[in-house]
Amino acid sequence: MVTPDLMAELIILGVIQVVDKLIQIPKTIGLLLLPALLMIDWILGNNPDVSTFNSLFKKSSFPSSYSLFVPDNSSFETLHPVELSYLETHFGRRDRENLISRHVCKDVLYAKDLIKGGNVSSLEGENIHYREVSGDILVDDANITESDIVAKNGRHP
Repeated sequence: MVTPDLMAELIILGVIQVVDKLIQIPKTIGLLLLPALLMIDWILGNNPDVSTFNSLFKKSSFPSSYSLFVPDNSSFETLHPVELSYLETHFGRRDRENLISRHVCKDVLYAKDLIKGGNVSSLEGENIHYREVSGDILVDDANITESDIVAKNGRHP
């Protein structure tokens, strides 16, 4: 648990929001390769509800400060098992990067920011829309189920 005192001392480099489905799958393939700067595998690796996304994320790389909208495992049930297996391979690298990049933006967004509603560009280049509806925070119609999981320097604080 991050206390307000500890929060004031941290330099926040990323925020994770867990959503209940995949954000729109990228329309373009192979347009964006990202530099490897930040690993947050400890947070994702210690949350069994997002192990499928984590498996793909570990094979990808991202900028040093961002928000990550992590689909839970049930979200991947929309993909055929062959598609998911393909994304885990060397041959699926570009498609995997695009899928993961669709769930990341450079802005650090907390739940309080998302409630206000708006748009942000994903690293893949598509718009991510967010808003509050009846007390739920929606990101491209995916409901946030866990919010404001803070990361510092690629590690859980």
